[in-house]
Amino acid sequence: MRTEYPDAIRPLIWSSAVELYENAARNSIEFAAEGWNWRTVTDDEYMVPSASGERIHPIHFINAFPPTQNTLSHGEGDTGEKNITSHLDMQVDLQNST
Repeated sequence: MRTEYPDAIRPLIWSSAVELYENAARNSIEFAAEGWNWRTVTDDEYMVPSASGERIHPIHFINAFPPTQNTLSHGEGDTGEKNITSHLDMQVDLQNST
């Protein structure tokens, strides 16, 4: 039984409720960035390696460091400004859902 393991060993084998919640929240963000489609999930080779060697989903960098929104105009007297973004459209959906 699980209660037979020493207190020091249990956390190494089983996740706490807090850890489960955090993992589920992180997985939801990553899966949403992939369009909720298991066929389009990001492969490990496209994950960003951290200093510890852990591989991090790119959506976390996109959300943490969003590109600057640039405004362009086409010259003097031009009122047709255009907003340029170079990141996933999904970021907006993720920010609105939290």
